[in-house]
Amino acid sequence: MRPRPGRAERCLTRGVTSNVESSPTLTTAEPRPPGARQMLPPLAIAPLVSGAIFGVFSGRWGTAQLAAVAGLAGTVAIGWPMLYWALEHGRSRLRHLLVVGAIAGAVPLLVALGSGVLGLFIKSRGSIEYVEWALSHGASIPYYGVYGWSRFVAAEALAVVAGMVTGALYYLYLAANRRG
Repeated sequence: MRPRPGRAERCLTRGVTSNVESSPTLTTAEPRPPGARQMLPPLAIAPLVSGAIFGVFSGRWGTAQLAAVAGLAGTVAIGWPMLYWALEHGRSRLRHLLVVGAIAGAVPLLVALGSGVLGLFIKSRGSIEYVEWALSHGASIPYYGVYGWSRFVAAEALAVVAGMVTGALYYLYLAANRRG
């Protein structure tokens, strides 16, 4: 009869795919890259969710359309790389997908703000005072212009919520596909 393994031996065998008793070497589970079936659904979910959330809260069709396009762009540029890594490393729990969604929702507006601040700095030929003055009036967003800070924070919060809802819906999609 074989003695019960100690703590160190048990820690070594976590994630082992082969039978330790029959194999002299330990083989750990390799990360598995996700396929199109796992990667394509967010391309449909994110724009629909973003458009719906921003459309409901703004009451404007144009805002909903812009949010849908931004949701698609955010998914491709930020969400996909994060989602690919998460799925490849087995991080498909609800909390993981909520974090991925929240980050993918938050980053695009923050990047736009950073781009706007950089544009102000370049336009003013390096004048920090001008940048401070412009930012005292609101967030400088390229293409849009000055966006009041309260509206910017509200839009950022809605983008994070849209990302988290997308992550939750995607989790339900994965759960349904695991069962069926």
